[in-house]
Amino acid sequence: MAVADNRTAELGLEWDPAVLAELSTELDLKPFFTDAELAKELGQPGEGNAPLPPEGYGILVENLTEQQQVELLERLAGDGYAVKAMTF
Repeated sequence: MAVADNRTAELGLEWDPAVLAELSTELDLKPFFTDAELAKELGQPGEGNAPLPPEGYGILVENLTEQQQVELLERLAGDGYAVKAMTF
């Protein structure tokens, strides 16, 4: 539970590789990390040694209709932004 709580509230947290390695013998950490993240935190080579993508920033625009979302996505994509549609 502590790992799940820390992961969801993570902000500038640095993981201790020794503690994660010990926890990984007792607990499946895959629900909390991607394979690449876990390999990086444990100091293991990732698949193909591919680096994690650089940190990015995003925005969330709430309460749009489906049509408004489509129009906004098209406009932002036309301006050169990488955009993704979301529903929640």
